Amino acid sequence: MSYKEPTTIVKVASKKNNINIVEVFIEKKPSEPIAPAGLYSLEQPDNLIYPLHRLVLDKGHTLTFETYDQNYQLPMKGKYIFRSWWIPKALAAVRDIDAVWVERVMPEREHDHCLLSYDKIGEGGETNKGYFNKKYGWITVAAYEEYIVNDRLRLRSKKVNRNE
Repeated sequence: MSYKEPTTIVKVASKKNNINIVEVFIEKKPSEPIAPAGLYSLEQPDNLIYPLHRLVLDKGHTLTFETYDQNYQLPMKGKYIFRSWWIPKALAAVRDIDAVWVERVMPEREHDHCLLSYDKIGEGGETNKGYFNKKYGWITVAAYEEYIVNDRLRLRSKKVNRNE
């Protein structure tokens, strides 16, 4: 039996103070972390329709997300594939404001994958530079800038709701 990705129905999509808010109904919730995630086309599963940056309200099968990227049009009401992007360790790494990330060069003939983007760092990858943390491992320079420095998903505040 093959894995079947969860589907979701967009109930409400709105914009408030430069924050996009999307409320969905999901029959079978995925494992944690639920967000960040994306809504994907049923007909073309590789086609990202809309990113869901942060889960802000969990009412069982009704989930409310915020998105801070204004480059996407709000999703239409309807059915989509729901795909979470990160494993628990990735979310923990971004939320850990005390973690120290050190810029390093991957040793020759070695490689690893970015915890956040899964891009290869080192031999066979686009770059041999990245940021390293003993507890979390490697992330790319781009991921470091986007998720750690710029906090694109607004996850690095001590005020983040732990119900996410």
